[in-house]
Amino acid sequence: MNIISRRTFLRLAAAAGTLGALSATGCASSAASTSSAASTPLSPEPQACFFLMSDVHISSGSDAATIRFRQALADINALEPKVNAIVVNGDLSDTGYAEEHEIFKQVVDESAFDLDKDFVISMGNHDYWYADDASNTEMTQKQKDDFVAFYKLPGLYYDTTVAGQHVVVLGPDLFNPVHNWVHFDMTITQLNWLDELLAADAAKGVHTYVVCHEPLVDTVPGSEAGSWGSQNSFVDPDKIYAVVSKYPLCIFLTGHTHVFPGVEASDPNRPIFANDGSCARSYRPGTGERGSWGLRMLVYGDHLEFGIRDFEEHHWEGDPIIVPFTR
Repeated sequence: MNIISRRTFLRLAAAAGTLGALSATGCASSAASTSSAASTPLSPEPQACFFLMSDVHISSGSDAATIRFRQALADINALEPKVNAIVVNGDLSDTGYAEEHEIFKQVVDESAFDLDKDFVISMGNHDYWYADDASNTEMTQKQKDDFVAFYKLPGLYYDTTVAGQHVVVLGPDLFNPVHNWVHFDMTITQLNWLDELLAADAAKGVHTYVVCHEPLVDTVPGSEAGSWGSQNSFVDPDKIYAVVSKYPLCIFLTGHTHVFPGVEASDPNRPIFANDGSCARSYRPGTGERGSWGLRMLVYGDHLEFGIRDFEEHHWEGDPIIVPFTR
């Protein structure tokens, strides 16, 4: 396993002289992230700072998810008012109705953030699900079109650059009527587009941050073979894995499982995978504990730092997770 604690990383990096000067263009690391290395030279400032959350599940019939989303934004603002982007990785709404997206926007408008400038948005399965008829292809397509229009997205899938980092957002542009609303599928056009972007970044030696609501099987907590997160995810996970697995410089960011956040980077020959839990309702396997969790991802020149954040209790869960780029 090549995920290490921040204390270990700083000690090894200082000994090897690897913490050279990097440009300080992102937000500062909090005291909680560096306090364990008081006697070690501090790492340079991160190049970029992202907060990752998903499964907000705004519901027009309940205020609970709205309250948690409001708490999460307030918590992020208190920690990192200059965060480069808040990535909301699908299931912004609970059923995809327009009023739920209006509530989502209203909460953002009341916060210190700007929906158009500060957010990266992807679509989740709940965002194209009408509770009264989940198999209606026409209705489902209208929800997808409305989602793109409401959030002013280039399309269901698109790419953008945030603080110098290449972010690729995947979307469910293929509706397979054989499967129910919970399954994600993509056209060969999107798959080829993804392959080309990843290949171009690999040729330049730069990382690609891929945002996709559903996880691939056996990549992150909650996606284990046979689990709900593996059985109710991609229609054909092999075709997506066949593409992304070729590119170890890919960081694959997912939600959907509602399991306590986790990072998987044990194999240097495949991508880094991270799952951000759920803002509305996550659970910790084996304990029954539930909470509102997400990830802070700091991008350095030679490593990533993931911090698991409890938005509701306003504290960090455990030590930061350090993933060196050279694993």
